Amino acid sequence: MIDFYFRYSNKNFQKKISNLIVDIERLFTLFSIEPVNSNTIFLNTDYKIHLDEKTWTKINNLYSTIEEIPKGTYQPIDKFRNKKDSINKDGPTFIDVFAGAGGLSLGLEDAGFKNIATNEIVPEFLETYYLNRNIDLSNLHCGDIKDFDINNFKGLNNGEVSLVVGGPPCQGFSNANRQRLIDDPRNHLYKYFIEFINMVSPKFFIMENVRGMLNKGDEIMDDFSNKLGHNYQTTIFMLNAKEFGLPQHRERVFLIGTKDKNVDLNQVKEELLNTKKQEHIPIKDALYGLPKLGNKEKKGGYVENDSVGYKFRINPVDHKDSNAYLDTINKSQSNLLSNHMNRYNNSRDVEIFTLLPQGKDSTHESIKDIMPYVSRTGAFKDKYFKLRENHVSKTITAHMDKDCNSYIHPNQPRGLSPREAARIQSFPDDYIFMGPKNKWYTQIGNAVPPQLAKVLGKTLIKYLT
Repeated sequence: MIDFYFRYSNKNFQKKISNLIVDIERLFTLFSIEPVNSNTIFLNTDYKIHLDEKTWTKINNLYSTIEEIPKGTYQPIDKFRNKKDSINKDGPTFIDVFAGAGGLSLGLEDAGFKNIATNEIVPEFLETYYLNRNIDLSNLHCGDIKDFDINNFKGLNNGEVSLVVGGPPCQGFSNANRQRLIDDPRNHLYKYFIEFINMVSPKFFIMENVRGMLNKGDEIMDDFSNKLGHNYQTTIFMLNAKEFGLPQHRERVFLIGTKDKNVDLNQVKEELLNTKKQEHIPIKDALYGLPKLGNKEKKGGYVENDSVGYKFRINPVDHKDSNAYLDTINKSQSNLLSNHMNRYNNSRDVEIFTLLPQGKDSTHESIKDIMPYVSRTGAFKDKYFKLRENHVSKTITAHMDKDCNSYIHPNQPRGLSPREAARIQSFPDDYIFMGPKNKWYTQIGNAVPPQLAKVLGKTLIKYLT
């Protein structure tokens, strides 16, 4: 991670390294690893001029210790190495733009695709993306997609990329955005996605977005047709995550295109739909075995303890004592549990969380004496909602970075933790979300569920190998 911070966090390099030291030391403690004192300079000396002597010595010693650990022995520690090798050395290639935390990429990688370039404008999101995979730093672009110069990346010669994927920011289309405007500039970011396709000329592309995009479906399809010409055939459809083995009602639009004239996209669509599951996964399967959490007592500051949770801890659930859903997302690869922490909630909210029955919202009589919106059935009725443990979750969204009042835990008086939201999204427990705590929710809510992305990848890869 040091190389990432050196490139993208020059002004905050000292602070970023100090935070990295805390993370590594925490992992060393969890896995009973004793740091060594290095007598040699292990790290690039270019870093030294940006760090004080104490910080330089400490981070050098920690990385020396990491290098002494046999690779693969402590998988979470491996995530902090300076990485050079791609996850899949072979397999069809893909580029991820508007990548976020990497949910779409993770699913494609699991399906056998090889990432060769990634674009994301938010440094903290790209930080998460980089930390959780073996990818060369040179294949990352942190910035506006308009400045993503394909000539700077290896393997991006025109026509040699199998797949381009992306989910342009969707706030302007989202039904959750009650003040959305037709002229919201975010509504037009998909046009840069089209331009990128024209530049790269992949065999396939996939664009994901919220169902609100269908309100402009004809216009968007016309844009793709007009700007891509006769080079690509396209199809658009909606998928619901709950129908593909995820414990979440999540409707999203997918637009798929190909320049391969021998491919029947209707057939691709049918193959994809034939992978639907008959039974829906309940929330309780996703939340199984997680430590109980209390509420943070005071606003502000970063607090870790047994009550409010930790950024890193050992997963208390033995993989043998699991369930089919957790086995699917975790693959029994690691006993690290990350980002399971609760936030501050005031006493009034906690009382509402306690009294409200599962499946009920702000209009329920149990909270009529403390809920000011109870008589306003048309407004704010969904401000509070308690999830039902035997049903799928409502859609996990980026709004959870503001509060989780409409995502109340079925059995505990609090909102969902970032890890619980990530489990519902099908991220593995050792997928570490970086940046400020509220941004963990943003990254999780904006992501394409990895398991849904894997289904897409397995369907398309048959046409690319």
